[in-house]
Amino acid sequence: MYEFYPSSLVAVLEPTALKTSFCSHPLPYAAGQLYKMSHGQLLTQSFRGSAFQLGTLCTQSMEPLMLNIHFLQDAVYLIYLYHGSLTLKLEQRTLITVPENRLFVSAIADGTYAATIAAPGTSLLIAAMDPTWHAQAKTQLPNLHHLFEKLTAGTLLADALPMVRPDADMLFFSSKLQHCPAEISSLLNSKLENYLHKLYLAYDRFLQKHHSDALELWRYVHAHYLDFDAFKEDPIRQETWMNLKAANRHYVKAFGATLQQHALHLRMGQGYQNLYRNGETVAKTSYTLHYRAPEIFTRAFHDFFGINPSELLEKRKHAPKTDTDDQKNPDKPS
Repeated sequence: MYEFYPSSLVAVLEPTALKTSFCSHPLPYAAGQLYKMSHGQLLTQSFRGSAFQLGTLCTQSMEPLMLNIHFLQDAVYLIYLYHGSLTLKLEQRTLITVPENRLFVSAIADGTYAATIAAPGTSLLIAAMDPTWHAQAKTQLPNLHHLFEKLTAGTLLADALPMVRPDADMLFFSSKLQHCPAEISSLLNSKLENYLHKLYLAYDRFLQKHHSDALELWRYVHAHYLDFDAFKEDPIRQETWMNLKAANRHYVKAFGATLQQHALHLRMGQGYQNLYRNGETVAKTSYTLHYRAPEIFTRAFHDFFGINPSELLEKRKHAPKTDTDDQKNPDKPS
């Protein structure tokens, strides 16, 4: 229902350790397919069906990213940005500005929108709902600005960067629907909730049927991603009854990356969160992520994001304050 593609304004992005092959494994699925692709530091994943599309766009670029998003038809879209900001323009007119950590629901007409994403390590999720809801939603979601509902912090959407499980994202969305203000009708609200629940169940059934071993490994990665020794031969064999080669073969087939790569994504995502969002020191973040020395963490962070942690902390000093920052300091006078 929509496509991401680079704008002519985008500079050539430097290649990173993330190879194209990590994001090029389409998964056949009863009602659609899961596609992954990468372009330099830009990674996208979409889950396409006959009446819906769920997509994520992730970037490791530390500079504002400009690209085009082509909405292929009128539909209701849910947009969630984990941090940073997203601006959509049509013919030089700003139509939508989505701030970080907020859920945006809108009826959007078909067309190509110029998008600017201003945040390092951004994770953006867009879900396209059934097009038949567009006319109804247009009357309820006027002026393309309906829902700017503050979401609770603590859920790292999209597993840091390219690793995405649509069912996890859908669970996140459905758990937040109860926060919708009164303007959204109970009928549309129940439609959305039912729709997301069905999508989650369908994808979960697919994983359980075709990739049950990989799903168990996914849980293993989440439980042990800070333990470097957990991704060696003996621990993997002891806990999963597979050797490391077989485990990675299952994992790449299901999720497009090895266990070690996914663990690295989670560690770096947590490192970014601790540094940029929480303002922790490099030494403390290094210790939290179980690196033997801050220098080792600094090298790993630079290899992943292309920037040193100290530079990121410097950027944080000059970043504009957000509602999230104010929420952390409730006693601060307005």
